[in-house]
Amino acid sequence: MSNYRWDNPFEWLRWSFRQPHGVTGTELLELIMGCDNDQIQDHFQPRMEADGYFVPLEEGVSDDISTNSVVPGHEPAGHGEGAL
Repeated sequence: MSNYRWDNPFEWLRWSFRQPHGVTGTELLELIMGCDNDQIQDHFQPRMEADGYFVPLEEGVSDDISTNSVVPGHEPAGHGEGAL
């Protein structure tokens, strides 16, 4: 049994994100930005594979996704509040 209201920090984070004055999407993005590439890949590898991340681009062919396409405060469709 936990000594605290939530079993772990993640449970608190999920709860707080759903509150009107809780953790914001920008704060979550800042947390993610503190992760290194290996941590991100460890967590999201199945999704990365499904999105074609590991498929090599043909030489001279560029993708239409900017490597700097993440904008703090902007959340892609399907990834906004309630997505956690």
